[in-house]
Formats: sequence, C-alpha cells, structure tokens
Amino acid sequence: MTIPPELREVADHFLSHGLHAVPGVGVQRFQALDPERLGDAFRPPYGERWFAERLLRVHLDPSTDEASWRPAHIATQADWFAHHADLDGGIAHPMCGPGLFGRAFAERGATRYHGMDLSAPAIEHAVAQDRWPAGFVFRCGDVLRDDAFASSAYALAVLTYEALSAFARTDALRLLRRVAGWLAPSGVVIADVRPHGATRADGVALRV
Repeated sequence: MTIPPELREVADHFLSHGLHAVPGVGVQRFQALDPERLGDAFRPPYGERWFAERLLRVHLDPSTDEASWRPAHIATQADWFAHHADLDGGIAHPMCGPGLFGRAFAERGATRYHGMDLSAPAIEHAVAQDRWPAGFVFRCGDVLRDDAFASSAYALAVLTYEALSAFARTDALRLLRRVAGWLAPSGVVIADVRPHGATRADGVALRV
C-alpha cells in the first residue's frame, strides 16, 4: 500500500517523539486526516514493515509504556483478568502485539489463546519465543476483515493497551460487534480504554 505523505509524516512523528507524550501527536492526528480520501490508509500503518519494525523495538523496551505497558503493569492486568474471567475457556486477543500479554496469560495457566495483529514483525517475534502451550496460536491478520476467530467460541476476548483508541469510532463499533460474535454464550469482552479525547498527559486514571 502507498502511504500518503501526510500520514507518513504523522507516523514518523508518532514514533520519534513518543506515541502519546507529545500534545497533538497520536490518535488525534490520525483521526484529523481525511478518511474519505485516505480510505484503508486512514489507520496508522501498523501493517507496513518500515513502521512495524520500529514500533516493535518500542514494544520490547521494558522502560516505557509507549507501545506496550511495562512488565509490571501487564502482570497487574493479567492478574485482574485471571481473577475476573475464565482463562481456561479460550482467549481471543485482537491486536495482540509481540506476545507480552500472551506470555502473561500462559504463566497464569491459560491453555488456549489466539492472538492476531496486523504487524508481521510483532507476530514473528511472538512465534519465535519458545515454550508456548500447544493451544497458543499467533497469526498476522486484520481483525476487521479476517475471520480466523469466528470458528472458535471463546470464554474471553481482551482488547489491551487502549487498542480501541487506534480506530475511528465507526471501526471501533464494528470491531466490538465482531468480537462479540467470537464468544461463547457466556463469554465476556474486557477492554482497556481511555475516556474520549483524553491523553495520558491529562493524568486520566486508566483502568481495565
């Protein structure tokens, strides 16, 4: 896909100055672009290797929250998930990243987990890690289009690291409808979200 110059400029700024730390950079800048003209390029270019490889390095840096939560926060959220949801009934994890939450779920006894991400470098990193339980699968795909989750009835679907904030409102609602269709009748969706219009610089308390 050809990246429009203005989107590439925002993406470079997104990575160079901290994904959320600089006012005016991040989701708000992406959402200010013209979705009618940009079409599928409206979303941040997570599927483009030039962007995804740089972003993966930030994911794997344990000293920052700028692409994934720090390890201690991931552990805290995973403990909360384990206390409030059934980890044994299968977990669907759209926008799973490089496997950091997958590892936390495995350490807490999960045996069936399906992670999907648009970033090939993130999925390649996850797959390359050893000692995954046999029921853990990582796949590169677009959660708004790929139906790989649809054949399994999961007890839990998780949307971590404010994943819904990466989508325009209509796509976020579309994703939630798709996620609901992947669940068993008693399944639940747990999302880590931020109030509309807020940034971390606003001091908003983020909760599961």
